[in-house]
Amino acid sequence: MNISLALEIPAVLSFSLFLVLSSCDDTAGTHQPTNAGNVNNVNNVNNLNNVNNVNNVNNVNNQQQLVAAILTPAPAAEVQEGRTLSLTSAISGGQAPYTVRWDVDGIELSTLEQPGDTIIPEYGDRTLTLTATDASGNVANDSVPLHVLDLNEGLRPYFGNLHSHSGLSDGEGTPEEVLTWARDVVGVDFYGMTDHAEQLSDSEWALVRTVTDAFSQPGVFVALRGFEWSHPWNGHMCIYTTEDYTSAISDIWITYIYDWLIENNALAQFNHPGRENGVFDDLDFEPDVASNMFAIETGNKGNGNADGEFLPYYIQALDNGWHLAPTSNQDNHSLSMNSHRSVFWATELTRESLVQAIRDRRFYSSDDPDVEVMFRSGEVILGGTVSMGAPGTVEFQIKVVDNEPIQRLELITGGGQVAAQLEPAPGTNRITWFPTVDVSGDSWFFLKVTSEDTLDGEGPVQIAVTAPIYFVF
Repeated sequence: MNISLALEIPAVLSFSLFLVLSSCDDTAGTHQPTNAGNVNNVNNVNNLNNVNNVNNVNNVNNQQQLVAAILTPAPAAEVQEGRTLSLTSAISGGQAPYTVRWDVDGIELSTLEQPGDTIIPEYGDRTLTLTATDASGNVANDSVPLHVLDLNEGLRPYFGNLHSHSGLSDGEGTPEEVLTWARDVVGVDFYGMTDHAEQLSDSEWALVRTVTDAFSQPGVFVALRGFEWSHPWNGHMCIYTTEDYTSAISDIWITYIYDWLIENNALAQFNHPGRENGVFDDLDFEPDVASNMFAIETGNKGNGNADGEFLPYYIQALDNGWHLAPTSNQDNHSLSMNSHRSVFWATELTRESLVQAIRDRRFYSSDDPDVEVMFRSGEVILGGTVSMGAPGTVEFQIKVVDNEPIQRLELITGGGQVAAQLEPAPGTNRITWFPTVDVSGDSWFFLKVTSEDTLDGEGPVQIAVTAPIYFVF
């Protein structure tokens, strides 16, 4: 029994081994048992990749579109040129980070998402645009219209000369030749014919009227008849808007010519002050004739504002009580002009607008032939008067535009003191400035602009000075 059992056990084991071996032989031609795990791993990786691809697609589909929106200012907002507007935005979607640009009609203002208070340059109907670019290169933008108000408020500057001579006195050329040259060669907007009265005849005075009337063409050119009262001691004056004329031979003293101005409702300017020793009786203020005297030359012939010869007399006259505009004139006796100009502000170029500007003292004096200088305080512009109810702070609105670099702006007051000043960044050609000062009594302020001379050969600088704005209590 014990032996028989011992023989059965190996038989069972043998049969089992046969079954196992047979099973292995049946599958040997179609599968490699040792690679089965690798196949499963590859399938698992492919499945994961497929899942990831699906997730990526879903992420792309779920990503929000890039959106840029201007929150402020509101559409059609109004702002005065040179003032600030608060620029704020909302940018979302896309892929951060964002690159941002704000501009007004292509002029870049900022690259910040939230610039806040930002100066808006140049007047006109403008478009403010916000452009956002995300990390993937997607671009979104928004824009709003703006109304940028002109500091000039419809006025424009006109450049010319109020003091000249022809062959009728001690100059060259006929009145026709002089005015043709001034209009067509020099290209000034206006020109005053002011021959010495002491050398004029009645017929020549009448001729000047005929010629200046013929040459005046609205919107093109204005010719103005006047004459120069020329006293060897008291000084010289250019006198305008009269039917008659007089000379220093007839009205020899300063009091005589003042009386004549009043009787003839004339408008006159003090010429080249200080050149004659009497200096118009030291520019003593005469209230009876104050409304007739509208200007004083701060530039004459080649001596401009930068030379400083006549500017102290302008300040002296203002301190004495005169309400005068500065002018810069050629006093030329031949067909030649330098870059100095008298400039008035008006809505149009006509003789009437020129005469009104003379009455309003709406002038500035410039060494430069084309610099634009606006000087105002609220609705009152250069030459005007602000009535103050009580002491307080006043603001000036200033704009200067030049094709040469602007170096300095100075607010000048009594005694020639500098009440405020600004030095723009190098190379600045256009600037707005809004200085404030405290005013507690009757006072005046004018603007002095210094620019680098790079075009006119006067060098190294050119200066413009405006008529004052007066404050009275």
